[in-house]
Amino acid sequence: MSRRKRQPEPIDLKRLNTETGTGENNEMATDSDGLKNEEELQDVDDQEGGKMARTDDLNNQSEIPVIKLHFVSSHRSKDGKSFFVKTVAHYCEDQGKPIILVDCDRTNPDVSNAYTEARIVYFSENQETENYPDAILEWISENNLPAVINLPGGIHELVTAWIDRTLVPIIKENASLQENENREVDVKIYNWFLCNGEQASLNLFIDSLNHFGGCVQHILVRNWGMTNNWKIVDESTELEPFYKSPKSKIEEEIAIDKGKGIQLVDSHGLPIKKAIQIDFPALSSQEGKRLAREEVKFAQAILRPSQDGVTKEGKKAWPLWERQRVINFLKKASVVLDNTGLL
Repeated sequence: MSRRKRQPEPIDLKRLNTETGTGENNEMATDSDGLKNEEELQDVDDQEGGKMARTDDLNNQSEIPVIKLHFVSSHRSKDGKSFFVKTVAHYCEDQGKPIILVDCDRTNPDVSNAYTEARIVYFSENQETENYPDAILEWISENNLPAVINLPGGIHELVTAWIDRTLVPIIKENASLQENENREVDVKIYNWFLCNGEQASLNLFIDSLNHFGGCVQHILVRNWGMTNNWKIVDESTELEPFYKSPKSKIEEEIAIDKGKGIQLVDSHGLPIKKAIQIDFPALSSQEGKRLAREEVKFAQAILRPSQDGVTKEGKKAWPLWERQRVINFLKKASVVLDNTGLL
């Protein structure tokens, strides 16, 4: 299996946000910005008038490294995964939340074609290359950033096998530790599953919950760009025990078999976390196809013309009405993603 060796920096498009007039110019404080000694801590109030926290107390708290993986999956190809990933990438850029973007689709690399800074790695059943996805963990550890991973259709079993042999043992060991025992690393996995409203799609999502719903937080993404008929999902009795109430807070809930009054556990013996459901809005087909055809980022598509209908990048600007439809879509998607509290 060949690998593209492009190793760009993680996504952080504050520069693009500045050029397009979006986002905020927030500067992160450095160690040199902090107060130097205890006397200054006693004399200085914060902007709200309260005393600042003692930094020595904060420094004594050991921080455990966290590996966060956001997989974007579905039952098959052409369920909107790449489009969803690009939307998440734009959301993170606009919010000033750097991520590592990973494209695992060798057949239709729509994400890396638009985001040339995306990292490339493939899942394989070849024993010599089956652990190539370990590179994702290395990138996360080196940069201390979460990864958003675009998965192609039809590799569910390969991804599951890699997670089972690579990450589940760490999660199980951490779950067995006492509160006073230190973890070497914390692992948080999220499965953003693009559902198309069909029974086969829903069945795969439920199978995933049963297999490692205690190791992975599942998010059922109802993709309204694919369909507006969600009868199969809404009326599913199999899904009901795994569902988190829409009114629930961000805190995790454990799935319970109401009939027997017992906690549901996955195939690894861990209590299954209730799934979250979100409604991902649709973008008109015209703009969606143009984004794919031109292989551009959302930030580039909404650039205003500087002169003669040309953007700062020297490309022809999209018409105002098309840009506005894209902007309206991004606003709706941003609210949906923000409400999950997971990114």
